[in-house]
Amino acid sequence: MAKSRAGETAREARHEPRRRFGMPLALKMALLTAVLAALIVVVFSVAVQPFVGDAVREQIRRAAWETAFVAAAAPPDAWSEYFGTPWQGLSPEDLQIQVDRMTKEERDASIRSKEMLATRKWNSERLYRLTLKHGRVEAVEVLTGPPERRRLLCSSHIGPASEVSFRETPGQPPMDVAEGSAAEGLLRLGDREMRAVLGSYPIVDRDGAPQGEVRVYVNVEGVDDVIAGLAKRLALIALVVVGAGAVLAGLVGVVFMRPLRLLAEDVRTVAKGDLRHRTRARSYDEIGALARSFDELTQQLAAAADAERESQASRHQMTVAGEVAASLFPARLPTVAGYDAAGHHETSTQLAGEYYDVFEMPGGRRGFLVASASGTGVPAAMVMAMARSFVAALAGREADPGAILREANALLSPDLRRGMYVTVLLAILDPRNHTLTVANAGHAPLLLVRDGKLTAVHSEGIAMGLDKGPVFDSTLKVVRIPLQPGDRAVLYTPGVTRVNGADGSALGEERFAALVRREAAHPAETFTARMAAIVRKFRGDAPLTDSVTLLTLGRLQDGGTPS
Repeated sequence: MAKSRAGETAREARHEPRRRFGMPLALKMALLTAVLAALIVVVFSVAVQPFVGDAVREQIRRAAWETAFVAAAAPPDAWSEYFGTPWQGLSPEDLQIQVDRMTKEERDASIRSKEMLATRKWNSERLYRLTLKHGRVEAVEVLTGPPERRRLLCSSHIGPASEVSFRETPGQPPMDVAEGSAAEGLLRLGDREMRAVLGSYPIVDRDGAPQGEVRVYVNVEGVDDVIAGLAKRLALIALVVVGAGAVLAGLVGVVFMRPLRLLAEDVRTVAKGDLRHRTRARSYDEIGALARSFDELTQQLAAAADAERESQASRHQMTVAGEVAASLFPARLPTVAGYDAAGHHETSTQLAGEYYDVFEMPGGRRGFLVASASGTGVPAAMVMAMARSFVAALAGREADPGAILREANALLSPDLRRGMYVTVLLAILDPRNHTLTVANAGHAPLLLVRDGKLTAVHSEGIAMGLDKGPVFDSTLKVVRIPLQPGDRAVLYTPGVTRVNGADGSALGEERFAALVRREAAHPAETFTARMAAIVRKFRGDAPLTDSVTLLTLGRLQDGGTPS
């Protein structure tokens, strides 16, 4: 597994330069902007082109209609070749009658006069000149008579009338405007054919009766080319817009990405392990907020690293202190004829100042000690080590537990800071007289089981360290109890009664006392082992928050067996 992880790390290291020198973000922004602009322009061009083509065709049809409308505003006689001559307004039939009544000399003098010929030529070419003025107008026709009997009055087309024909485009209905119309189709002028728009408008008299019609033919052959040219121009504009947008986006990206680039350099510096590096915010926007947040994160990481180092040092100190504290517990208890004794200590998750010991005293006596220092950690362990040393040293020359605790308090109190104290339960066994002399300095009472009944031996006293002498000395009382065969005395620290079960409830003093009474008949080693197992089962998987300390002394029955 270690080799696999090492291989993955090596592969990541090989690929790191590629990721580091990838495409710059500013270039990505420029390309993205250019692509988006191109898409917008292309979509706009594709969407607008049909509308533009329709609009152009609409304008051409309307122009054809308007030209026909203007031409239809004049009376039909205005387009006759005899307009402005004495024969103005005559129908062809009437004109023929007039000509037939004239003599040859009158006809030559009237019809063939230079003035008549010039006027007739001018009138006949007026429509032709109209087509020349409007470049796309191919032909203009003026028809007279009712719709069912229309005849051609004049035309701009020079040639036979039969050469002009128009066929509407199938499926494309004409556009009706007011009284006129405009239709698109195929126009034939002589030997020429072209796509054209026919705009027509009726000629009416003052009473509104139709008198004729004006037809205007407009060439639309080049319209599609114009629309295609417009599309090309739009494409060219799109390219210009895309290029300008890309350049502008690149410049904007370089300006706006500079804080990000500097922030990335700060991140790489921190990633190399320099948690003391400070990241400076260079703006007040989102990037600046990100830089400030990253700087705060870096400071928090630096503080966490310092705390971790301190924690490691503290854990090391706790480990050493725990090893020292554990070494103070007796490896084996001294034996006493006619008695059995055993002790048990289980350390909690925190280093605590709890202790038990059995030491020899003058006259064959044995001192049984259980103590608990306030607080946790190294200070509690150090205070307990001091108290144990004082008590053990004084027990070598004193037989009274009260005197031992008073002198120990006098030695210990000056060195304790305010709020620290040690509770001590000291019981001295006199195996010759089978008595147990008990002194209690603020500790849990000694429990005595006799004939299946449990008694708590209370003796007055306050904890060591709370007072330097007078109050402690005056309140400490000594109790002497005789021990009968089968009796069992139990000394313990309060931590055993504060053990929490799986349901969160504490073991408590009553349940603990009931367990002591039930298990008291077993030998000392069995008693402590069974009590420890019961406490562990009650605790379950819950962590041990207080240390468990037990010390027991039992007087054997006659013959050396426990009751």
